[in-house]
Amino acid sequence: MCTVATWKNNSVAVVSSRNMDWHESMHAKMYLLPAGMERSGLGGSAGSLDWTSKFGSVVSVCYDAAPADGMNSEGLSAHMLWLAESDYPKIDPQSSAISIAFWAQYYLDNFKTVAEAVKHTKKHPFDVISASIPNTDQKVTTHLAIIDKSGDMAVFEYIDAKLHIWHSKSYSVMTNSPSFGKQLQNIKNYDGFGGTKPLPGSTEADDRFVRTAYYLQRLQ
Repeated sequence: MCTVATWKNNSVAVVSSRNMDWHESMHAKMYLLPAGMERSGLGGSAGSLDWTSKFGSVVSVCYDAAPADGMNSEGLSAHMLWLAESDYPKIDPQSSAISIAFWAQYYLDNFKTVAEAVKHTKKHPFDVISASIPNTDQKVTTHLAIIDKSGDMAVFEYIDAKLHIWHSKSYSVMTNSPSFGKQLQNIKNYDGFGGTKPLPGSTEADDRFVRTAYYLQRLQ
């Protein structure tokens, strides 16, 4: 039950937070990573995406393998949350690719703003390759949110093996299933967002999405 919430109307600072709700310890560790690091995206037999980090970052690494959250020196943050509906493309030797373990780090290393990251991704597309959680056969299925210091936000999801990018300064929340597009449709049914349904109270991801957006609008 993970949730990302971004508070950006407090007149002081844009603040993004997330909770990590998982069935076991991820043995998370914090790392301070400098600019100028040579990176390999571990894209396998596909054309692996390689780069040199332009910006330093602080990241939280799960299972000693994947940066799941972090922020770079320009104030861009990245957050990976579970999304069961994720369906990544098959490996194409003709396409650039990156392991899902470095998906968040790629954006932290290379971009100052969300708009810049979205523009680059559309102009230079690449595939994300899933990997297994260490010592298990369970494939990682996540979506990714990036947020910059202006409060701009984008969500990247692979649905039916195609990348969908949701980008708007009006976005402030991401949870889990269903996909982000369906979450945006669902919230319209509730009081305060155009509908008449009362605020929902369960722990399901779609209810948490609505509640978080509701409370963010009303924070003092």
